[in-house]
Amino acid sequence: FTIDRATPSVTVTPVGTYTYSGSPQGPGAATNTGTGTSYTFSYSGTDNANNSYGPSATKPINAGSYTVTATVAASADGNYTSASSSATAFTIDRATPSVTVTPVGTYTYSGSPQGPWAATNTGTGTSYTFSYSGTDNANHSYGPSATKPTNAGNYTVTATVAASADGNYSSASSSATAFTIDKATPTVTVTPVGTYTYNGSPQGPGAATNTGTGSSYTFSYTGTDNAGNNYAASSTKPTNAGNYTVTATVAASADGNWASASSSATAFTIDKKDASVTPNNNSKYCGQSDLNPVTSGTLLGFITSDNVSVTYSRVSGESAGNYKISATLSPTGVLSNYNIAYNTATFTINGIASIDASGSSNAWSLNNSKPDTLKAQITPAVGGVTVIFTVTPGNTYSTTTDASGLATVTFTGYSVGLYKVSATAGASCATSTDAYFSVYDPNAGFVTGGGWIMSPAGAYSLDLNATGKANFGFNSQYKKGSNVPTGNTQFQFQAGNLNFNSSSYNSGSLVIAGPKAIFQGVGTINGSGSYNFMVSAIDGSISGGGGSDKFRIKIWNSTTTIYDNMMGIDNNSDPITVLGGGSIVIHSTSSNKTALDNNLRTIISNEPTQLAVKVLPNPTSYYFTLGLKSASNEKVSITVVDIMGRTVEQRSNVPANSTLQLGNSYHPGIYFAQVVQGKDMVLLKLIKEGK
Repeated sequence: FTIDRATPSVTVTPVGTYTYSGSPQGPGAATNTGTGTSYTFSYSGTDNANNSYGPSATKPINAGSYTVTATVAASADGNYTSASSSATAFTIDRATPSVTVTPVGTYTYSGSPQGPWAATNTGTGTSYTFSYSGTDNANHSYGPSATKPTNAGNYTVTATVAASADGNYSSASSSATAFTIDKATPTVTVTPVGTYTYNGSPQGPGAATNTGTGSSYTFSYTGTDNAGNNYAASSTKPTNAGNYTVTATVAASADGNWASASSSATAFTIDKKDASVTPNNNSKYCGQSDLNPVTSGTLLGFITSDNVSVTYSRVSGESAGNYKISATLSPTGVLSNYNIAYNTATFTINGIASIDASGSSNAWSLNNSKPDTLKAQITPAVGGVTVIFTVTPGNTYSTTTDASGLATVTFTGYSVGLYKVSATAGASCATSTDAYFSVYDPNAGFVTGGGWIMSPAGAYSLDLNATGKANFGFNSQYKKGSNVPTGNTQFQFQAGNLNFNSSSYNSGSLVIAGPKAIFQGVGTINGSGSYNFMVSAIDGSISGGGGSDKFRIKIWNSTTTIYDNMMGIDNNSDPITVLGGGSIVIHSTSSNKTALDNNLRTIISNEPTQLAVKVLPNPTSYYFTLGLKSASNEKVSITVVDIMGRTVEQRSNVPANSTLQLGNSYHPGIYFAQVVQGKDMVLLKLIKEGK
């Protein structure tokens, strides 16, 4: 008998589930109910691309539907025959690819649809679709849509790849990939820039354009004005002239597509405004005060609200001439806003043609109870001119002229003396010739003198080279109750053929102060004409007299000084010419003084004339011997007074040609002898010394 091999039951295991991986795959193991251990496998089927596969001992690769049949070989022990399993189905599923949107990138609003538009996947699919969703910046929802969004906002995109043509990959989608369309930045332009001129109000560019859809603008102005002041960033346009920039900023657009943006700093200028100040010409007379204000004028082109004011001034100076008038404007803080034409004008100081102080040539008694007066008249006759009176020695007085051009001041308090007065109009606009006034004491005494001096060169204006001996004789005194001194003055300068004789003395002109006497009057030269004269003499024997008698005589007319042995020196200066011979005696006031005869012609003892007197010795300790000689037989009278003016001896009916003695009983001291014959008189100074 035969025991036939058994037929085993073969089962494929494990069947499992497979997903496309690009490698062969499928069941690769089996079991059987026999003892065979050697298998073969046969794979057949159709892939997803509808391609047939097998039968093949190689596992399929592509995704599809397949069967596998496992065949076990006859067992080695001979008990089992070879046998095959049933066709066991298995599937290789499509793989699911990973989809990635690329590139994501950054987008800026451009007015066109935009966003990611490409993708990659880990499979072999090549056909994509995209779906866009999101919210724009205006909060409008968008999508899902296959069209890219246009508006700026926040979005997602999902890319879906279709199943691959080879059947191995299924359709798959990416995750929702976020992207943003940023707001676009518009270009902002300030317009119009224009040209501006200062007008007192804020101004500058105030409009702008932009390349977006924003319509709300703000402006920021900054810069420096022409005064150098910084104008800090401000939304207010500047007012002052200067150099500035403006920056325009547009707000983000309402549609959300445009960001806020600013223009570049755009330069603009506020030009200065043209303006001018023009003073008017003006004038005054030298010595008048300046007008206040110094002039008027015109302002043109200034903004009223700037309250520009003007002060006019002129170049300093008070002398006659032309001076520039200029203007100073204020407040300074606004002036840099203007191109200012500073015009000038002329201030004319008209000259004073002359000033006459002769009205000050007066004489006042020491006991005058009323104030004394100085007067000066200017030409032209205008008021308000400052006049300075200078009294030498003394004070300075200032006043102004009245409408008639007359300046007047009053004064008191001057002691006995001769005072020089000069009057000056303004700042040396005109200076008067010197005038002199005297303060006299009619009770102060009298003066006598006679002798000779050496006349210096230049003393006689008609012959400046003439020099030599000049003889003089004078006496001057006030009579009781009179302010006109009486007496006689003679002066002879033979080298100049000058023979002066007084005619009268001026009222109040005899001034005796200490050792000095001075008086004035009128007289003739060589018997004709009318000349003013002044005698100034010092009695050297009186305290302060310096020990030497001194003499000065000045003779002049209305235009010329004829003779002055101190030419060019003030009339009230002390005489300096010492006597070559003779004497000068000031006689002090005394209750028993004897007035000398003032109707006599005073001559010098050694002058050739009808009467000649010589005295020897002089000085003497005993007595004086007087020798009288005359061509006339008329009797001679002699009066002797002491230094105080008291009569100490009188003789009359003395023979014309005789010799006599006197003075034996005189006390030591100085005496004056007046020897008179008719109209001739000789004055002698006698000095009695102690025994």
